[in-house]
Amino acid sequence: MRISTVTMFEQSTASMNRQQSDLMNISQQIASGRRVVNPSDDPQAASRAIGVDQAKAVTEQYSDARVSARNSLAQTESIINSVSDAITSAKGLLIQASSDTLTNENRESIASELKGVYETMLGQANSTDGNGRYLFGGYNDSEPPFVKDAAGSVQYKGDSNAREQRVDATRLMPVADNGETI
Repeated sequence: MRISTVTMFEQSTASMNRQQSDLMNISQQIASGRRVVNPSDDPQAASRAIGVDQAKAVTEQYSDARVSARNSLAQTESIINSVSDAITSAKGLLIQASSDTLTNENRESIASELKGVYETMLGQANSTDGNGRYLFGGYNDSEPPFVKDAAGSVQYKGDSNAREQRVDATRLMPVADNGETI
């Protein structure tokens, strides 16, 4: 049997084209760092890769939620410590005011300081997070939770629930107590 020159040429050209195509596929794999560049290369592997990417995205979202929850709790703790310091300061001022050696002017000065401590504590109780939500209002976090009425007494207007945030697939973490509890 004779093989014509045209047949040999066509077979050689087809072989070079096939090898060049394989080289391009391998070059794409090397450049992208992936074995599966197109879903048609390996549909099962492409499906698994999409599943892994989705799981990774969910994990990153939960990681961000944990960081946010940690920051919110740290801010809440800082505010509560500040209020505790203000209460300690107020106690010291009250003890100082009870002294018989003070004049009325001294007592008025102490009363002015106590009023400042009171206003500071009210401001701390109505603190917001970085997004403008009130920390101690529970889920009613768009309005100040502690409001002073015309008579001067403070009323709690927040929710009675503690705000929670999902930190993984099965766990909700409280990120702020409500003002009623505090």
